[in-house]
Amino acid sequence: MQDIGVGYELETQHKGKVFNNFGSIVQKFVTHVIFATDNMIDKHPDTVRRFLRGWFMTVAYMRTHKPETVKTIAKVLGETEPIVGRLYDNDMPGMSSDGAWDPASVAAVAKSLKDLGIMDTEPDPKTIYNAKFVPVKI
Repeated sequence: MQDIGVGYELETQHKGKVFNNFGSIVQKFVTHVIFATDNMIDKHPDTVRRFLRGWFMTVAYMRTHKPETVKTIAKVLGETEPIVGRLYDNDMPGMSSDGAWDPASVAAVAKSLKDLGIMDTEPDPKTIYNAKFVPVKI
């Protein structure tokens, strides 16, 4: 088990093959999350709003500018454009356009917290996220 990018790299070197991607097994799960401390949320809510607006403007740009996005990310990661192109195709569908939470996905995360032994009981999904700033209007 490894990051999908490592699998893509091993395929290009003919040293391995991507056998499975968890996205084909787990349909509802939150993987891309932005965190803010309670202090930041309470004392600097405008900064949080501005950050989120900028983030979702970036996601909107990335969705409509794949070649530019792939080229930039390849440089930053020091990876080839073909591999980053595959990562883009794999990851972009999971990137929220406005930060709205899918209730089934949040419920799956709550269930996993108990299943993995991170928590003794399954938490109420509403207690593991803050929807005060979403959905973001861009």
